[in-house]
Amino acid sequence: QLGWTEFSRVYGPVIAGFARNAGLKPQEVDDVLQDVMLGFFRVVDSFEYDPSKGRFRGYLKRVTLNAIRSRHRRRRP
Repeated sequence: QLGWTEFSRVYGPVIAGFARNAGLKPQEVDDVLQDVMLGFFRVVDSFEYDPSKGRFRGYLKRVTLNAIRSRHRRRRP
């Protein structure tokens, strides 16, 4: 099992890359990275990776894009 530091070291740049590729500014990238990391660690105890459903990076990309969408919805009047 990966610890917080190792998970952050390995997957932090991946999540940040997804956010940058979505066109976010550096501050927004940091915010989304934090949202995704905190969200994952809230559910990590019940999370079960199933390789037949796709790669873990695919899961992280979907979660990252959902976090971006959520931030945009909150900013709308």
